[in-house]
Amino acid sequence: GLMTALLGFSLLDGAMLLCVCAIGVFGSLGQIAMTRAYGGGNAVIVSILSYSTIIFSTLLGYLIFGEQQSYIAAA
Repeated sequence: GLMTALLGFSLLDGAMLLCVCAIGVFGSLGQIAMTRAYGGGNAVIVSILSYSTIIFSTLLGYLIFGEQQSYIAAA
């Protein structure tokens, strides 16, 4: 796309390629797990847990990586 045209193209090294593949595998497994949970569980409970991932992600980002959210991100 545009960013590749502006910044140039670079191949991933082995470690980064492994990370990208792992993100794809774990993301797919998470999506499959959520789909099965919606199909077999109480939809109200599953949806509450699904929306709570936003809170947990923000909290873990702060605790592990020291990320601080802006007011715009909180809205």
